[in-house]
Amino acid sequence: MKPASLLATAAIGFAASLPKADAALLISQYLEGASNDKAIELVNNFSMPITFDGDDQILVYFNGSSTVGTTITLDAITLLPGEVWVVADNDANASILAVTDQTSAASFWNGDDAIEILFNGAISDSFGQKGVDPGAQWSSGGVTTQDENLTLTALPLVDTGGRTASTDPFDPSLLFTANGLGTPEFGLGVDFSIVSPTIPEPGRAALLACGALGVFMRRRRR
Repeated sequence: MKPASLLATAAIGFAASLPKADAALLISQYLEGASNDKAIELVNNFSMPITFDGDDQILVYFNGSSTVGTTITLDAITLLPGEVWVVADNDANASILAVTDQTSAASFWNGDDAIEILFNGAISDSFGQKGVDPGAQWSSGGVTTQDENLTLTALPLVDTGGRTASTDPFDPSLLFTANGLGTPEFGLGVDFSIVSPTIPEPGRAALLACGALGVFMRRRRR
């Protein structure tokens, strides 16, 4: 095993051993690109492996509707703590598909569509505001949900325990940072973990260091 992989493994193990206020299957990255260049990355923020059992889904609500427009059932797989799962449009570009775990021919989102993640029969996380059409996109603080050149990445130390209230107002800049100008697949498929801000300060500092290490973590073998 390469030194970077050993360090990454140690980082995940350390993170899993520390207390979390509330763990969840979370949206770690979101991509709304040109044409069919759409992808979403989910991270296992539990301290133990989780398994998708066929009832775990991505639900998409189009144009302010409160009725599900697209359902994508997650493949029956197991994710280790900190491991990610990328779902993309089957017609996305080759660089996105190269880091994708699961493709779908279902209709994907534009910048004004809300998303829910269902895990264990409940909303584990959400994106946008269900039942509200913001116009072209939700946008604040330089973070927009419709931009073919940007990937939205969950902010470090954000622990919403999953944004389960999908009808609440949505400010993307509070949860995500915009990355990867000109590189739509920026960071997709790289394992990491989102860490609770309630961890005591020494643990928090150590986990920030682990987060910085995340860019060196190898992609999971598929």
